[in-house]
Amino acid sequence: MMSAAAAERVPPVTFERAYKARLVGIDGTWWRPCEVVEVSASGAQIAVDSYPGKLDEFFLVLSSVGTPAHRRCKAVWIRGGRMGVQFLGARVGRKRLSALDSRIDEPVVG
Repeated sequence: MMSAAAAERVPPVTFERAYKARLVGIDGTWWRPCEVVEVSASGAQIAVDSYPGKLDEFFLVLSSVGTPAHRRCKAVWIRGGRMGVQFLGARVGRKRLSALDSRIDEPVVG
């Protein structure tokens, strides 16, 4: 794993074609489709059509197939249809994901 100082020196990756993902509430009661436009070690810039009100913390779900890939986030800035998010905490490992594995197939109400 890369140190925080080393991660800050790595430039962000801008996608030629935005990566489809979704925002999901921490409690799972809401979700919104979004597209990841740019990503770095510490956060991402996403495009989203609507915001679910207060965005203290939420998950950015990158994949729901197989072992889910997601990051816990908070909104840092919002400008029109774009939002900057900061990744919170350490990387999510398999042990911490196991609690969510059983819930991944449940329908998400939006």
